[in-house]
Amino acid sequence: MNDAQHLADRYVSVWIEADPDRRRQAIAEIWRPDGQHYVDVREARGYDALEQRIVGSYERNIRDGRHRFRSAPGALGLRDLVVVPWEMMVADSERKVASGVYATQLLPFYDAQAVSLFGAFESLVYDMTG
Repeated sequence: MNDAQHLADRYVSVWIEADPDRRRQAIAEIWRPDGQHYVDVREARGYDALEQRIVGSYERNIRDGRHRFRSAPGALGLRDLVVVPWEMMVADSERKVASGVYATQLLPFYDAQAVSLFGAFESLVYDMTG
């Protein structure tokens, strides 16, 4: 598995983590303390806002067992940029109801083993009729 795909898998795993303590730990391992996440005009900055954004998505999409997220194959890395494709599926099937691409800039983190996500944007493509 390439490093970009590994990052994609780690990124998506944060959004589907049910345990609050493990979710907070994963956020701290992936994002910088001042990390940012953008969707449309919404912006989350810092661990608390990132956690709030991720919990909101989890509660809307995953918690009740209606959907599941997964990283899609094909994550790409070039220098300090990584493109992370993801998919949201109906929980008990392979039917895709949403997909998107998360683009991120990697920056050095305080811990050499951690990767930081910064300056991200997300493009959602919904297909609720399929």
